[in-house]
Amino acid sequence: MTRASALDELHQKRGTPTVEWDQVAVARSFSHPREEWLALRSAAGLLDLGFRGWVEVTGEDRVRFLHGMVSNDVKALSPGQGCAALLLDVQGHVLAELRIFAETDRLFLETRLSQVERVVKTLEHYIIMDQVELADKSATVSTIGLEGPATPEIVRSLLHLELDAMLAFGHASFRLEGIRGGLMRVSNCGFPGVEFVVERSRAAELWNILLDALGPGRPVGFEALNVLRVEAGIPWYGCEVDDRTLPQEAGLETTAVSFTKGCYVGQEIVERIRSRGEVHRTLAGLILSSLDEPATATSAGRAGTVLFLKGKEAGRFTSAVHSFALERPIALAMLRREASQLGTMLTFDGGSAEVTALPFVKLA
Repeated sequence: MTRASALDELHQKRGTPTVEWDQVAVARSFSHPREEWLALRSAAGLLDLGFRGWVEVTGEDRVRFLHGMVSNDVKALSPGQGCAALLLDVQGHVLAELRIFAETDRLFLETRLSQVERVVKTLEHYIIMDQVELADKSATVSTIGLEGPATPEIVRSLLHLELDAMLAFGHASFRLEGIRGGLMRVSNCGFPGVEFVVERSRAAELWNILLDALGPGRPVGFEALNVLRVEAGIPWYGCEVDDRTLPQEAGLETTAVSFTKGCYVGQEIVERIRSRGEVHRTLAGLILSSLDEPATATSAGRAGTVLFLKGKEAGRFTSAVHSFALERPIALAMLRREASQLGTMLTFDGGSAEVTALPFVKLA
């Protein structure tokens, strides 16, 4: 069942087409995706992130408990700080990607909306004598993103807050024209960015305020966002990552794993891979020389397509888009290690592909 984002009524009034992503109908495009892509790269883009979900963690054992459950160092976080982390199973596979934000008396977890139930059930399974309570807050809050090189100036102008002084995943409360909420310094496609988290009933009002402050920026729909994140080589859960993926296969160990924090669920497998120094498959970038149909920003028809090296299966597409920067189709794929060397030529039904370095496009 498709759910509506908090901005759905606003989108309907303005005739904005929507697309289902992660069981949520979010804005597909506000103009031409190429124009939105350019606006975010050169100035700023406003993002409907209705597919993000939130879990509140309270109780006096919350830090110790969560520290022993996830892949990054929760004990090191002071109020106002945060980090990326992974929730793994005992075999080291990724059950969910998380962003963790610490406050004085609670922690907040951000993840894909469709993964919230799994996150809560998995964590609850391990609560025995711990004083920990979990609450799904997704139905009461909404997330709006602002991203692009002009983001720090927009935040400074609206909130008198110096974004550059905040660490990655740093967060603070804000008040803007009577709207209160949380501001998180995070990026969804590699550029300077923030997320505004507000009561669901105030989301449309905040959207309009931010829209007025964009200057040469534009609202950016899901299609352009997807192009930007693929060009940046950013893996998404449900595309490049799922519950059969090990962190090192998707390169997540560089941003979401601490190798000094001690034990957590799945840690033995992650450490074993690090000590051996290799995995059997890895995330790679592909430049496509031909396709039997146009590559679209949502790429539903290409994900899962098998790739071959000298007639043998070498991996599968995970995402494919038409790159506005390169003016050609590109893709992310999970490839066997022997097929992932730069310059390797692969074939698939309808075309061929060359393995290339990530990111496809470096930030300006």
